[in-house]
Amino acid sequence: MTTLNTQFVYRPHRLSSDLTLEALLDQMPAALPFLVRMGFTPLANPLMRERFGPHVTVRQAAETLPINLERLLTDLERLANTDGMPADLQNAANHRTAPEIARGK
Repeated sequence: MTTLNTQFVYRPHRLSSDLTLEALLDQMPAALPFLVRMGFTPLANPLMRERFGPHVTVRQAAETLPINLERLLTDLERLANTDGMPADLQNAANHRTAPEIARGK
């Protein structure tokens, strides 16, 4: 008889920096408030998401702010693997400045 491992947690593939913002938000709608708090404020506007989301990658968006890309991807992966936004990510997104983000803090 086979028993199921109830400890199994699905982990999605590593997020790619080449993913468009539209694809990211389709896969992870919970990322929208986090991205807006991180400085991607045009995403708060549905018309801007519709216009630029299919054409702008995560990498391109991070470079315009500037935001440390690896740190952003790591934070998005953590967000994808939790229910809701972890408190440390919410606080970090609310209080980071562009220079701190660029340095990876």
